[in-house]
Amino acid sequence: MKIELKNIKYNASLSEETSAFTADVYINNIRAAYVQNRGDGGANTIFPFKDDGWKILKDAEAYCKTLPTFTIPTSNGVPGPNVEMGLDLFIDRALNDYLQKRDQLKFQKQIDKAMVSAIVVGVPNDQYRRLRFKMPLSELLKEPDGNGKRIILYTLQNDLKEYLDKGELILNTNIPVEILKRAGLTGNQYITKEVA
Repeated sequence: MKIELKNIKYNASLSEETSAFTADVYINNIRAAYVQNRGDGGANTIFPFKDDGWKILKDAEAYCKTLPTFTIPTSNGVPGPNVEMGLDLFIDRALNDYLQKRDQLKFQKQIDKAMVSAIVVGVPNDQYRRLRFKMPLSELLKEPDGNGKRIILYTLQNDLKEYLDKGELILNTNIPVEILKRAGLTGNQYITKEVA
């Protein structure tokens, strides 16, 4: 059975104990229900769109109960208790996945913008810092005398060591791998998307 949330509207400012949101619930590509949560700690409220929606929701609930249990995450990294999957929890997990992907996309857009004129170092999907240049990296890489490449190489070798030693990565995908390797970096110290 395919259960999806679409037309999600999330409100962080109203989310207190639970996520405040509304969405349409699609079951096997049929818009079956509308779901909402006010964010005050209560369960999701699900309203079927049509009279036969209750049956579709009941079938979805039965399907969800056949799925593996969910281990509640804890802040200290120790696995929490296992809870039985149900439609309400499935919807919560789908919303969480959506928010996580949205945040990752937003973070990646920030990285993409920053790397135009900076070497970006940090932890993927978490945090980053920039070492800015006065011109875009693409212009530095094109300099006919090779000075731009030497500047990037010098910066990689000398100005970022303390961050890389702490486990951070070069997040740029616009620096050719050959320059990263010449700087003495190993494959686990940079993002490995090859630049043309």
